[in-house]
Amino acid sequence: MLAIPSGSVALVGTSPPYHVGMEYEKKQTWEEFRELIDGFARGCAHLLKPGGYAFVNFGSSTAHPIATETVYDEAFRAAALKLQARRIWRKPTALVGSPFYTTTGPWPIAEFENLWAWFKPPAAHKRRHYSRSVLAVWDTTGYPNLKGVHCSEYPEVLPWWAMQVYADPGDIICDPFAGSGTTARAAVKFGSPCILIEREERYCELAARSLGDLERQLETGTANLFNQEPAR
Repeated sequence: MLAIPSGSVALVGTSPPYHVGMEYEKKQTWEEFRELIDGFARGCAHLLKPGGYAFVNFGSSTAHPIATETVYDEAFRAAALKLQARRIWRKPTALVGSPFYTTTGPWPIAEFENLWAWFKPPAAHKRRHYSRSVLAVWDTTGYPNLKGVHCSEYPEVLPWWAMQVYADPGDIICDPFAGSGTTARAAVKFGSPCILIEREERYCELAARSLGDLERQLETGTANLFNQEPAR
């Protein structure tokens, strides 16, 4: 992130690793996870222009030494970014898992994840897309579900909503944990360039294929542009 010019990005939209034993973090210690999030927050402060936003999807685990929310709050406070909103993503039931309890302890599996946003002072918060921005719960029920090509995908409509609230078409978007390129697909539909950062070569290839598929869909008029709310 620090290799990108300072103050060049309007919106960082991403979902960092959760430290829950996924394939790409199996050997990660708790201290390494804390360092990762601290570095991520500093990277956001470097990338964002004044008034720019970091929109972050992250989970919550009672198995962690301290609440994941505390990890993010401390990291972004230290990076001098101001918390603008705390929302939750309500997952469709199919994405939660069954049964509704964990196999590692007597804790329920949350049917939601966090969607927090920070902005870079001194510029003031700019209000956009009022009807979406005032909602504390973003529910993706009825929208296209995950395709299973990446172990931690989220629905494409989530970053698209974030762009409606925190960016203008043409603004530069960045996803430093790019995975399968979901944020970039949403940025193309939104009308913005997107910088992807991803350390796993297989996911870089996956994102390239996904964006190629989107290009063909746009050419043929078959791309889902989220122009209307789904039936519930």
